[in-house]
Amino acid sequence: MTTASPPLEVVFAPDDEEAGRLADGPVSSVGILVFTNEEGPRLAAGVPDPVRIGSVSLGVSLDRGLSERRGFTGKAGRTLVALGSGDAPAVVYVGCGDPEKFSLDTMRRAAAAFVRAAGRSGTGVMVLPRSLTVETVGTGDEGDRRAAQAVAEGAVLATYRFVGHKSEDDGGRISRLVVLGVGLDPGAARRGIERGSRIARAVSLARDLVNEPPSSM
Repeated sequence: MTTASPPLEVVFAPDDEEAGRLADGPVSSVGILVFTNEEGPRLAAGVPDPVRIGSVSLGVSLDRGLSERRGFTGKAGRTLVALGSGDAPAVVYVGCGDPEKFSLDTMRRAAAAFVRAAGRSGTGVMVLPRSLTVETVGTGDEGDRRAAQAVAEGAVLATYRFVGHKSEDDGGRISRLVVLGVGLDPGAARRGIERGSRIARAVSLARDLVNEPPSSM
């Protein structure tokens, strides 16, 4: 019987210095949320450019020519990966669809899509600007908490795999997700991530029990 990989660890960073400190090994990718637009996909409001993570500064403006060649329009759940030069992290643009229809469920889907595209090792950093929490659940700390919770739920559940009776687990993924909250209340966001991670792990355990043959229980 194979032992499953530990659940994805999700942590919160309120600024670039903390994001760099929390990175578990090299940062493999940075997730940038993108909306559809009549003129082409656009970055979510409040996303800084460049994004700084510790001593690393990464330009994240979207190359329109690249998005057109890849057919990336910002549709919800779709991703576009722009590989970095040298040791620079890849930029993963994550589609969130129509901004008028953005919701907590869209946030979960976006986090899941990023984790699946973020690589097979290292740390992923997902940029979460406060403008999105305001658009989904309103202003205030409660909005920050619920948005961060949705990110944690989507990210952790995206890594679920039932490996109980496989000879080996070949499902490599990032080991840690750092949520870089731009303007979010740190205490509220950390509470949301903690709660979302607990819920996702409980759901994963329930899935394990459902998938386990009755004869082995």
